Amino acid sequence: MQHIDFDIIVFIPLHWTRYAARGFNQAQIIAEHLAKKTGKPVIPFLIRSKKTKFQASLSVDERDANVQDAFRIDKKYAHEITGKKILLVDDLFTTGSTIKSAAHALYLYNPIKIDAFVVCRVVK
Repeated sequence: MQHIDFDIIVFIPLHWTRYAARGFNQAQIIAEHLAKKTGKPVIPFLIRSKKTKFQASLSVDERDANVQDAFRIDKKYAHEITGKKILLVDDLFTTGSTIKSAAHALYLYNPIKIDAFVVCRVVK
């Protein structure tokens, strides 16, 4: 983590129905552990506003469409994005569709940069 320069940690949120069924969000847990190690805050900028299908069952093109416009910014935090370096955290990176969609929602509020941190990367 010492080679990544960031101000704020943001995790990929689950849709509220999936969170209610599961009871936890692994990306949030990872983000909170990173916060303890780095002293940087976790801020829940993102809201998953669209209930999506599980990405694993979809093709690459279907994955992009599935998460398109799936995220929006929680307006009470929007002012905190501008000019910040954001670390976007997720548990799994396969095609990058989820990270791209979430980053797109964040970029609308002019952060300096967004880096992605994932625990697992799927490689063929």
